[in-house]
Amino acid sequence: MKLVQSLGSAIAKSGVSSSICNSGSDVAQAFRFKCKPKVATQVIASKVRRNNDKIKFLEENRQLVGKGSMFERRTVQDYLAPLNEHRLTRHRIENRYDATIAQRNHRLLKKIQDSEDAGTLFFNQFHQYVVQMISLLILLTPKKINVEHNILSFQGEKFTELPPIPNFKQSPDQFEAYVSMLCHSKFFYKKSSSMNGIVSKILRNLMHPSNVNTLGLKSVNCFNDVILFYSERFEFASCREFYAQMKIEGVKPNSKTFNLLIRGVLKNSHLRKRTSSFDDLIFFLKQMRQHQIHADTITWTTCYNLLLDDISRDLYMSKMMECSVPITGPFILAVLKNASLTASQTLRFLSDHSVPLTLDLFNVCVSKLVEEEKFEVAWAFMKHVHSNGNVRIDFSSLNIFLRKFAEAGRLDMALLTYNTAISDYTMKPNLHTFDMLFKALVRNGYTDNFNGVFQYLKQKLITHTNSVNVFSYWRMKAHAMAKFNIKKRHDDKEFMHLKNMLDALKFDGRGMKWNCWRDYGKSMRKSLRLLGTIPPNMKEKSGRTKFDTSESTIIKKRAFRKRIRFLAVQNAMIKRIPYAKDRYGALKLELEERGLLKS
Repeated sequence: MKLVQSLGSAIAKSGVSSSICNSGSDVAQAFRFKCKPKVATQVIASKVRRNNDKIKFLEENRQLVGKGSMFERRTVQDYLAPLNEHRLTRHRIENRYDATIAQRNHRLLKKIQDSEDAGTLFFNQFHQYVVQMISLLILLTPKKINVEHNILSFQGEKFTELPPIPNFKQSPDQFEAYVSMLCHSKFFYKKSSSMNGIVSKILRNLMHPSNVNTLGLKSVNCFNDVILFYSERFEFASCREFYAQMKIEGVKPNSKTFNLLIRGVLKNSHLRKRTSSFDDLIFFLKQMRQHQIHADTITWTTCYNLLLDDISRDLYMSKMMECSVPITGPFILAVLKNASLTASQTLRFLSDHSVPLTLDLFNVCVSKLVEEEKFEVAWAFMKHVHSNGNVRIDFSSLNIFLRKFAEAGRLDMALLTYNTAISDYTMKPNLHTFDMLFKALVRNGYTDNFNGVFQYLKQKLITHTNSVNVFSYWRMKAHAMAKFNIKKRHDDKEFMHLKNMLDALKFDGRGMKWNCWRDYGKSMRKSLRLLGTIPPNMKEKSGRTKFDTSESTIIKKRAFRKRIRFLAVQNAMIKRIPYAKDRYGALKLELEERGLLKS
């Protein structure tokens, strides 16, 4: 509570500074996604058609991509080869990772975290780093901090083919915009944005030190976007290498560059490692001083999130106020996330200090209400903000409810919430939304209409993804249950009846009710029976005979899921083989086959 009181005093003294967001919609418009997935498009590996041929092809080339092939290592070293004159760690990758030390450090931190006096112990363990970090931040902070930041607006999930690569000789001004679009959008078509997908290969090719066609086009914004791309995928070594490449090529980093690198340190701090994350943080702060880059509100907020105890946080906040660093929404969010406040205390704090409500702050309040199982209050709050507030609520708010309902196996609540949010609040779901719906279906257990409900959710997912197949653990599990455990199948007429009933399943004017079977009465019970979400005391005792749960079925189901995983790994390895033989030739061939090279 002391931290929250200090934050309240700081807000009362200097107010809350809002960052001015200049939308990059003009850049987003430059690459509109009009391409539809080409069903007949072939990839390199498609030359190997039948599964027996695939297995033979893979066995013949296993030494190129299998265990011990060092495929990833050779890819990295090939990229870094033009920088051989400079000292980079991954020029010579040695097996220096000591798992024993990493595990020992992890156990020590876990032991401190679980102790009653965790705050004092953490402070004693890391106070020298905290003092050094604060000292550097004070030196880096100017007298007046600008809180304006540009935000590029791209659609996150894309299920179409990538836009073709422009001819940068004819249109050099499109280079930065194209790189930004690749980094800020996630393309699921042919797994393009995965680590082994074509987006990563295109980015490495465009940013390659030896690529003379793009040598003069790589700006600080391009490097920042690529650092963000690899940071999101936990490729922190690549982030550091792109930073080193910037310096070698004479591209001056800016505050955003270091904010992204420090953000990478924060993400990396949650992983087991041999050294403290503070070492990396201190290094980048010293680099900022060397390049004469000022710290801004994002730098202060990100560093705050690395602190492990309230003593350090209180000291940090007092020094932050002494430097007249503006209090922003993200910093308030960081403090409230670490504070053990109830939902009502959080809402009262925001109200008492007139803090402008942002989507992130709204989601924190909703999360606390949902964790306290005040579902009806959380839903009423969301309805109020949607009707009266300036916050544009999206799938992130919907998913807070769905995660809780899916964990509890409440398929009825999950579908009611989903349908109401989509139709009444015009929200657009994302892939995680459907993941949680399939999880709720699985956790709800075997029911008569399991197959029909699975097909219903699957149809909605196919519509969302434009028929692009995206792997989902919970969808695969539901598929296995529908295939092996459920005896009942639905004809077209039965399925359409089920679909119409489920489409109409929504909350009425009374809002969300946890005990929907009792509180909504007969009008909704028919739909709930179709879902199989009947109170346990009302279920038929003989229902178990409708489902196949024999030992042989369990073995078949396990083999089915294992087979899917095997095929996924096999196809991924086969796709790597041409790249192991001729990296640039394979990339050019794939780009041509997918129509991504402009003539």
